[in-house]
Amino acid sequence: MNKPWWALGLVLALGAAGGWAWWSRSSGGQTPPAPQNVDASVPLAAPTTDSGTHPVDAWGNLPWPQLHYGKIPIDRRLEVEGVVTDLALAPQGDEAYLIRPDGKEWSLARWRFDAAPTPIPIVGQAQAAAASGFDGTLYVITQNGSQWRLLKLPRGADGLAPAEEIYRSDSKLSDLHCPTVLWNGEERCFFAAEHQPGLTQILSVRRSGQAIYELTSPDGKLGARTDPALRERDDPELSPPAVAQELSAQPLSIDPVTGTLIYRSQTRLFQRRYVDQNWEAPRALAAPPGGTITSTPNGWLQLHFHPGENGVGLTEPGGPVLERVGKTERFRGVPEVAANGRALLAAVDQGERTVIRSYAIQHPLAPVRFLKHVAPRIRAELAEQGWSAWTTKDTQLYQEYERRTYDVEHPVPIYAAIDGVLEVLGAGFQAVFMLAERDLSRPKLRALLIAIEEAAAQHGLGRVGNIAERTRRMLEGDFSHEEGRLVLAEAPAVSSLHTVPKADPIDFADFHPRGSYTTSKELESYFRAFKYFNLLALTDEERQKLAQDPKVVGAVDVWIAVQDPFVWPARRTVDLLGREQKLPPYVRPDCVPTRVKEQAPHPFPLGFGIDGEILESTVSRLGVAPDCTTKNEDPYRKLPNGLDLLTGLGSAEARRLQKPELTQHPELAAVHTQLAARFSEAIDGSKWGGPRGRFVRSWLRMVQLLANETYVPEGVSAERWRGRLLETALGTWVNLRHTTVLVNEGTGAQMGGAWFGFEFLETEPPRGVIDPLPEAWRHLASMLEALEVLAQPIDPGVAKELAAAAESTRQYATLAAKQRDGQPLGNPGYDAIQNYGRAIEHPFLKLQAALHPLEGIAGPDPMIKIVDVQSWKVPGETLIWHVALGRPQAVTVLLGDRGLLVPGHGAVYSYHEVIAERPLDDQAFRAVVDQTPRPAWLPPIRTATTP
Repeated sequence: MNKPWWALGLVLALGAAGGWAWWSRSSGGQTPPAPQNVDASVPLAAPTTDSGTHPVDAWGNLPWPQLHYGKIPIDRRLEVEGVVTDLALAPQGDEAYLIRPDGKEWSLARWRFDAAPTPIPIVGQAQAAAASGFDGTLYVITQNGSQWRLLKLPRGADGLAPAEEIYRSDSKLSDLHCPTVLWNGEERCFFAAEHQPGLTQILSVRRSGQAIYELTSPDGKLGARTDPALRERDDPELSPPAVAQELSAQPLSIDPVTGTLIYRSQTRLFQRRYVDQNWEAPRALAAPPGGTITSTPNGWLQLHFHPGENGVGLTEPGGPVLERVGKTERFRGVPEVAANGRALLAAVDQGERTVIRSYAIQHPLAPVRFLKHVAPRIRAELAEQGWSAWTTKDTQLYQEYERRTYDVEHPVPIYAAIDGVLEVLGAGFQAVFMLAERDLSRPKLRALLIAIEEAAAQHGLGRVGNIAERTRRMLEGDFSHEEGRLVLAEAPAVSSLHTVPKADPIDFADFHPRGSYTTSKELESYFRAFKYFNLLALTDEERQKLAQDPKVVGAVDVWIAVQDPFVWPARRTVDLLGREQKLPPYVRPDCVPTRVKEQAPHPFPLGFGIDGEILESTVSRLGVAPDCTTKNEDPYRKLPNGLDLLTGLGSAEARRLQKPELTQHPELAAVHTQLAARFSEAIDGSKWGGPRGRFVRSWLRMVQLLANETYVPEGVSAERWRGRLLETALGTWVNLRHTTVLVNEGTGAQMGGAWFGFEFLETEPPRGVIDPLPEAWRHLASMLEALEVLAQPIDPGVAKELAAAAESTRQYATLAAKQRDGQPLGNPGYDAIQNYGRAIEHPFLKLQAALHPLEGIAGPDPMIKIVDVQSWKVPGETLIWHVALGRPQAVTVLLGDRGLLVPGHGAVYSYHEVIAERPLDDQAFRAVVDQTPRPAWLPPIRTATTP
C-alpha cells in the first residue's frame, strides 16, 4: 500500500482508542476547573452527572448524538398575541419552544404543532432559547429582577426535567446559541452579555457550567468574566483563549462542521474560525447593511436575512440565493432551521400579533451533512440526481476506500457499497473453485485418462486411447506432439483424432486459457487439456466398451463430482457413456435448439444454467417453440445483452430499458414475457434443481435480488439508483461466469445456419452510510457461509477467511436494515462503515493469495476481467459476446441516515460488454479497457480529469 509507517500507526491508534475524541477528552487525567459565576463571585456546583437521559462518558462528556432528526410538520400556523422574540426547535422534530418576554400567559412554552402551546414553568421571564442537537436539552436565558441566568432543562422520555442553572450574571444576557460541536469533549453555549448599557461582548460556557471565557472584549484582553484557570495559564503549551477587540458584539451562529463563529459588531458582520485549538483573528463578511448571515445545521448552506425583505434566502457561502423561503411574508427575526435541514420555523410579523409558521425547505442539499469536502461539480450532481460517478485508474475496488481511509486531513463519510463484499465473494469463490480444479479435478482427470488408456488398450480402442494419452501429456505441460501443436497454434484446424462423427475443423482459438485459469501454468495446461478432451465423441462401439469398464465409469463420476455445487446441470439427456439424464427443471424441452440435440455428449457435462436458458432464448434459433426465439430471418438477433438476463429474472427496470429495441425485434417482448413468468420468483430454492449447481443458483439469486430491488433511497433519482443496481447485478455475474468459464456450455444463436493550545475542537465525525439493501446483504452472508463449508475440506485457511467475512456481512445486513428504517447505527456501526475499506481489502488479499501458496503474491490480480458467454457463428462470420468488469467507478451518493442525508464516498462496479471475433482474455481486455465504452443503456460517467 506504500503508506508511511506513521500513517498506519496513526489510523490504528485512532481506531483502537476511539479516535481524536478519546484523546481530547482524557485531558491528561486532569480534573477540569469548577465553574464560577464571575459577575456575582458565587461558584456554582459542578454536576457529577448529566441529569438528562443522554449517556455521558467516563469524563462526564457527551458522545456524538445518536438521535433520529425527525421532520417537523410543514405549513403549521399558530397565532400568538403580542411579540414572540425567539424560537427553538427540538432536534427530534416533534416540538418547538417559543419565548414571549412580556409574560402574558406564559414566557416560555412548548408547541407540538397540533395543539395550543403548553407553558414550561421557570423562575423569571424567558429571553432566549436554544435546543441541543446532542440530546434535545433545552437551554434558556431568563431574567428575574436584576438576575440573569442561563438554565438547562434536560429532555427525557417524559419531557423536560426541572431547570438547572449553569451561569448567572448581574448583566443582561441575550443571543443564545448552543451548536452541535464539542470543545474538549463537552457542549458549549455562546451568548452575549452586556458590559456597558447597550454594549455586549460574547461569552461561552460549557454545558457543565465550567470553563467560562470571553471571545470578545472592548480592549481585546481577557477580563474578570473569564475563568481564572483559563486566563492565568503558566504552561506555554496551554494557551489561553484568544479574544477579539470589539466594543460590542453579538453571536449569530456557530457552524456545526467547522466551529466557525459568525457575529455582528457595531459596524458589520465577522467570522472567526477555530483552528489549531484556538480562535483565529476575525475576518469581515460581505453582507447588506443590517443583514444577517447564519449557518444552517448542515454546516454548508447559510441563511441570509434582512429585516427589510420578505422571507429568508438560502445560499452557499459567498454565492447567490438558491431558494427564498417564505418569500411572501415578513419575519420578525432570523428563523430557526430544523436539525434535519428540511424546514424552518419563523415568527411572521402581524402587527400586534405574531404568527408562528413552519415552511418546507425545498433545496435538495439542505438536509445533507458533510458537504465541506465535496467538490463543486459533485455537489451540483448530487443536487440534481443524488449520485456522482467518475472513472478511476484503479485496478481494485478497495483502492478508492483505501485513499479515503488514509486521508486524515479531509475525512469524508464512507459509502459501504455491497460491491465491495461481492468482490470478496468473487475472490473466495475463485480461490475455492480453482484450488479444487488444481488440487482435485486435475489429478482426477489424470486418473480418468489413465483408466481410459488402459481400457482402450484392452478393448482395441486405439483412437480413444490416443486422445486420452495426448490429453494426459497436455495436462502435464507437454505439447510437443502434433495435437499439442494444433492446440498451441490457436487457429482453425482438423484434428487427426477427433474424427467422430466426422472430421470437422476445430476452432482451437477457443483453447486459449482465460478466466481464472491463467493464474498458474498448471491451470493453463488443465484448461487446454480439458478443452481438448471434452471434444471426445464416441462411436456406439466405443461407448459400449467404455461403459462396461467399472474403472472408467467410476473415474468419470469422481471427476465430474468435484465441482458439483459450482456447476449447473447439463441440458443433454444422455452422457458420454450413454446413461440417460433428466433435463434441469428450468430448461423447457421445446426450448432446446436443434444444434444441441444433434451434438454428441461431452465427457464433462458442461453446465447450462438459468442464465443460459434466458440468454439463448432471446436470439435467433432453430427447432424451438416460437416464444423461445426471435425471428429467424434478417434482421437476425444475433447476440443478447445483459439486460436480457435481468429482464428474464423479473427486473421491471431492465425491461423498461429494452423497450427501444422492440421496434427492431417486436417478437422479443413475448420471449421476455415467458421468461419473466418462469424466473421472476426466487430462483435459489430446491424447485430449480438438486445439489448440483446449488451454489451458482444462490449466486444468480443475488443477481436477481439486486436487479429486482424496488426500494429507492430518498436522496437518489429512481432511474439512476435502479441503473446502478442493474450494473452491480451484472458486475457480480461477470465474476461468476469468469471463474466457471471452462465448465459452462457456451450458448449461441442459430440461423438457417500531539495536542497544544486552548481547547480541542470536535466537530461531528464523518458518519458513513451503507447500501440500504438488507435482504441482499443477508443473502450475501449466507453465500459466504455456504462457501466456507465447501472450502473447509479444500483449504481450512480459506474457510476461516470466508467465515470471518460472513460474520461481518451479517453485521452489515443489520446496519442496512437500521439505516433503511432511519435508526441511528451506533458508534460501532458507524466505525464499521468508516473502516469498510480495510474490512474488504484484508480478506480479498488473503483469498487472492490462496492460489499462490509457495511464491506468495506480489499484488492481487486486477479486478479488470472479461469472459465470453455467447456466440454467433455462420460461414464467414463469427461474433462472440463477452461481458466484462472494468476499472471501478468512484462514486458519491446521497443516502439517508437518522433523518438526514449523507454524501457517502465509495466505489462500485463498472460493467462492459464486448463483441469480438474470437474469445478475449483478461490481458487483451486490460490493454483496451480505458477505450471500451459501457453499454449505451447505462448513464455516462465522468472521467477523472473532467473539470
